[in-house]
Amino acid sequence: MTGKKKNKTLLIITAVLVLAGAGVYGYMKYLPEGAKQARQAAVSENLLAKAKEAEQQGDTDEALEYYQEFLDINAEPPSNTQPAIGTVYASMGNIYFKQFKYPKAIDYLKKALDHSTQYAGKQSPQVADHWFYLAAVYDKQGEVKLALDHYKNCRSIQAKLGRDTGKVDVVIDELENYMVNANLHSRSSS
Repeated sequence: MTGKKKNKTLLIITAVLVLAGAGVYGYMKYLPEGAKQARQAAVSENLLAKAKEAEQQGDTDEALEYYQEFLDINAEPPSNTQPAIGTVYASMGNIYFKQFKYPKAIDYLKKALDHSTQYAGKQSPQVADHWFYLAAVYDKQGEVKLALDHYKNCRSIQAKLGRDTGKVDVVIDELENYMVNANLHSRSSS
């Protein structure tokens, strides 16, 4: 190799290393808009795959990190129309629910509900599912009235969509019976 070719090769290698060192997101501002979106979509899909794999393997902390990184990339306008954002918020909420971190679970499940309501519609299966999971957290915290209201929201949407409401009907019946018995008990002890 001649000296010029070596210098040119070193220059190209250096440029590649600089771009890699700057990170995936640092050089995206220099790409055409279509290329940025394609790169962002590829990175997002990769993060979701890693998050789901970590969650399946029981590494919820790692899953939460990948989910958060996905949100960091996608949750800001104009990318906040990414349909998976609501699902990611819900996944994070469910992880926190399983960890008994109810306030964090509620926060993320509310974000999932808000996002899905805005982008999938008030009568979508995703919104019904988010109402259900949010109700479950309130139920675990002993906030029976709020849980009952949320379960009823879920059932209403499921019924309008023609989905089976059996599971949520059972939970609603149990909570309504609990509330009746609690009211009877409180009256008899007065």
